[in-house]
Amino acid sequence: LADCPDATRALRTRRPVMRLGPPPAAAKRLPGARYGTACLPLISGRQAFGLLVLTARRGRPWSRVDLEMGRHVADFASVAIENARLLRRSAETEARFRSLVENLPAILYTCTARPPYSTIYVSPQAEEMLGYKTEEWLGRRDFWMRIVHPDDAGQVIDLTEEMIRTRGYGRAEYRLIDRNGDVRWFRDDAILVRDPAGRPTAWNGVMVEITGIKKMGRLQETPPPNRARPRRP
Repeated sequence: LADCPDATRALRTRRPVMRLGPPPAAAKRLPGARYGTACLPLISGRQAFGLLVLTARRGRPWSRVDLEMGRHVADFASVAIENARLLRRSAETEARFRSLVENLPAILYTCTARPPYSTIYVSPQAEEMLGYKTEEWLGRRDFWMRIVHPDDAGQVIDLTEEMIRTRGYGRAEYRLIDRNGDVRWFRDDAILVRDPAGRPTAWNGVMVEITGIKKMGRLQETPPPNRARPRRP
């Protein structure tokens, strides 16, 4: 229908174009089009992105009922096609985001707002960096509390409570114990999620390992060994 003037007009004006009698040459291939055609634009927002073409099989004028029914069918078709487009775009966006998340050198997570900070989501890097499977993070409500260094748990809890009362985001540094029993330092940047009533529901955060930085800092703070002064004769 690229050369059909009725189709071009319907797309341009975003209004149905109905014709009785012989159709334009471009529409003669449509079955039953010998008695008339109706071009109804498929609209999304302010843009017409397609056409629903109806053909008349009886030699009678188009009625108001025909027009209304055609418009309803066109509206349903527009919604269905647009939803399919949105779902496809959403799936593509989700795939790109997941690829980005899963290739970052950091652990992304979502957990409940208050102790024991039950894990809602954790990225695959958690297993690579700490040795614990995703199922372990999700399977125990108190999993984070079980692997955080006991000397750091209290200060993290105090900091998160302060963040809830004040700005709703912040940074913490603390130690986690990996599957092999080794202590690993992490910097954790988190932002609070609230429900429509303003109640805190979850933390979204990023954990970056800083064990190497901590080790270098301790080396720099260590004073050099005292050298014995040569004795004077």
